[in-house]
Amino acid sequence: MKTIRRTAWMVVFCIHINPVFLHPADAHPATEPFEKAKQAHDEGRFSDAIALYQSILEQGYISDALLFNLGNAYYRLGEPGRAVLYYSRASYLNPADPDITYNLGFVQKTAGALSEDPGTYRRLAGRFTLSTWIGWGIAFYWLACFGLGWSWIARRGAILWRRLSLLLFLALIVTGAGAAHWISLSIHPEVVVTEKDQEALFAPLDGATAHFTAPQGTVGRQLDRRNGWILVSVDENRGWLKESSLEAVYPLY
Repeated sequence: MKTIRRTAWMVVFCIHINPVFLHPADAHPATEPFEKAKQAHDEGRFSDAIALYQSILEQGYISDALLFNLGNAYYRLGEPGRAVLYYSRASYLNPADPDITYNLGFVQKTAGALSEDPGTYRRLAGRFTLSTWIGWGIAFYWLACFGLGWSWIARRGAILWRRLSLLLFLALIVTGAGAAHWISLSIHPEVVVTEKDQEALFAPLDGATAHFTAPQGTVGRQLDRRNGWILVSVDENRGWLKESSLEAVYPLY
């Protein structure tokens, strides 16, 4: 039992010190500028608040609270597209936050924006961050390896340890699928329409036939890029939009 406890604590310790799981906010405190930006927002100086928040981002500090407040400021300034952009970025850091989820949905609904149905797999995988999936994966991997090794040397309970190891390896596969969702977003990132009344075209050419209208705040997946145009998928619709009218949700800044 002592060996089991020591191994479990070692796994937890390794995950805890792994730089992948350190929140950037811990490394780059920006309390004073953040408070000044919040004060500017409370006083109705939304442009000043945005400038201050952006300056904090340029210093390398990022957090879901910062991105959430940026979304609030852009919404108050009358830019629902950029509000959705920063709410979406905040959701990447904290998918389970109810305020972020509510504001994101509210602004999209108010703006009449379109969004792609993520489906069951993406919806479940998106409930946890990439760091969380990786952390669980590391823990399951080492615990499974320990259980398998222990089953070879244990005089009693070898079958039980092997079954436990099998379950842990299966859990590892699940965490891999969860991480794969986030990795796919770097290959085909989500994009947000930040300009007014954009027409998605059938071809990446000026004057091409319009396929559907993409209001500000519309969120889709980037499928292709060609000569300043991006092919976007929104539900079952696909159309080309000018790159200048879109912002990718990831990277976050």
